[in-house]
Amino acid sequence: MQLLKLVLDTNVLVASLFGGNAGRLIDAWRSGPEGKIMLCVTPAVLREYENILTRFSFRGDRLTSLLDDIHNGRNILLDDNPPMGRWVEDDPEDDKFIACALAHGADLIVSSDTHIKDAAPGAGLTVCGSGEALKMAGI
Repeated sequence: MQLLKLVLDTNVLVASLFGGNAGRLIDAWRSGPEGKIMLCVTPAVLREYENILTRFSFRGDRLTSLLDDIHNGRNILLDDNPPMGRWVEDDPEDDKFIACALAHGADLIVSSDTHIKDAAPGAGLTVCGSGEALKMAGI
């Protein structure tokens, strides 16, 4: 299996706490063999993950373990200073996900966010849901 580099929108992380395809995708990234699925992040993306997950008072071992793995786990690619641009006119806060994907040469942005889905093709990027990402990862 070829390496699959993913940028996960925050909505995917939130959904993963409830299981389903998002949960399966996160579990595959966390427990899979090194080099099968790489999670691409930047400091701005990491801040949003933490802000959203803690703002909504998600609790429990799964959340703590997930945040630990994002910060310290394997299968993480971190770009400290991706070039920023303006791609998502309707929601500029989502530009960080496009910038992250471009900086890492990501294969996919996994998101259900309409703003990202609309803007990504203009930047030459592909967006899909968790189920499609699982298929592309061969899971």
